[in-house]
Amino acid sequence: NQQKTVSILEKCGFPTVEKYGKKSVEAVFLVIQHAPKRLREKYFPLIKESANKGDLSWSLVALMEDRMLMDRGEKQKYGSQVQKKHGNDQWTLYPIEDSKNVNKRRAEVGLSPIEEYLKNFGIDYKTEE
Repeated sequence: NQQKTVSILEKCGFPTVEKYGKKSVEAVFLVIQHAPKRLREKYFPLIKESANKGDLSWSLVALMEDRMLMDRGEKQKYGSQVQKKHGNDQWTLYPIEDSKNVNKRRAEVGLSPIEEYLKNFGIDYKTEE
């Protein structure tokens, strides 16, 4: 999937909803989101451009941005990335920049409040006031 997707992106650019449909556009996003970090970095501008055109949701852009920040060892913006520490079976939230305003940023891109999201991972989270 990754090789085919990269080939398509290189030859044809990022697909559009008008030409290929929403499922195809989101499938390309998912392949890149789960590809090696160098591919996320390379194609992130195309992901953002797709969102600017209305073909991808900004919530997906936020997920990729958080993953790229985590890849670089930087704090995430939207609180979408969780991890399991070696030898531990529990999910933990990867550190967030300006956690006091995380729900404001999440709302701006169409993500649910972080407390609600993290319940899916068994994390009881309280935002700072």
